[in-house]
Amino acid sequence: MNSNNIILLRNTLSVMNEKAIPLEKIVIQKTVFYLSELGVPFTYRFKPYTYGPFSFDLMDDMNDLVFWDKLNTRGNNRYMVAENISSVELSDNQNFLSDKIDRFIRLVNKKFDFKNMELFGTAIYCYRAFQEVGSKIAINKLITEFKLWKKNKFSDSEIKMAFEKIDKIFSIT
Repeated sequence: MNSNNIILLRNTLSVMNEKAIPLEKIVIQKTVFYLSELGVPFTYRFKPYTYGPFSFDLMDDMNDLVFWDKLNTRGNNRYMVAENISSVELSDNQNFLSDKIDRFIRLVNKKFDFKNMELFGTAIYCYRAFQEVGSKIAINKLITEFKLWKKNKFSDSEIKMAFEKIDKIFSIT
């Protein structure tokens, strides 16, 4: 357990809770992945997985927070803040994270359903992979890469829309 990750995660969950973002596993995974890609210093490693990028370390930290009564579970996939997790040690990050989470809310059009989280998480992962290897960002190549992972689960127009929105954020970072 990395104490910096735990502090950032608790703060992220607090901000998500304040903004009425559902504290569901997929939403937390994709939000933390997005924040990581924007430079929030999480050290979680995300891997391609069934529903987009996934971090087993993040899942372990979530389970630890449940064990230590910082979060409660509501069914298999939902969480509820068990206490006021904002504190002096977290407050320095509140505004920093709040602004970035607001950008995520706009990116996903305030839609936190499973399909939308999978779409945007996968699209960000593919987009950033192209950037990391220095490939020119071309929409047709991105759609092809996306479909290698997701097959025909999403239409070309859905994928294109996600990449166009992501490009506005990540082309300048």
